Amino acid sequence: QYLQKNAMNAIESKTEEKEHKQSHNGVNASSSISFMECVDPMTGSAIFSVAGPSIYDEVDGGARLLKWTTQQIQYCGVLCHPQHGSHIYPATIFTNHDIQTIYNFFSQIDVNELVKYGKQKVSENKYDSETGK
Repeated sequence: QYLQKNAMNAIESKTEEKEHKQSHNGVNASSSISFMECVDPMTGSAIFSVAGPSIYDEVDGGARLLKWTTQQIQYCGVLCHPQHGSHIYPATIFTNHDIQTIYNFFSQIDVNELVKYGKQKVSENKYDSETGK
């Protein structure tokens, strides 16, 4: 939720700026459509919009689009980064925003706060290692 909330706020702000510039340059602001979607890595479904019948597999996407290797550990596919190996967690964002907007957004993320939030969520997870539930 932390990343989702901040992503949407940053994108909405940038979209408002772009629409304001367009309306002053004689461009119809309503013709610009801002799009951003993320994938829930657990389900493969869309996070921000209504999910359709298909899912997006992060591991398969990384293997096909980035040509990274994968490992199979029981029933779980693991994506292997060329430099960091399997010590990564893939996440895909689909958007029509320019690369500078995306770069600016990610450079403003407070990584320490994000790690703190992640650790809090992990500690709240009630996982029983004996039953696997």
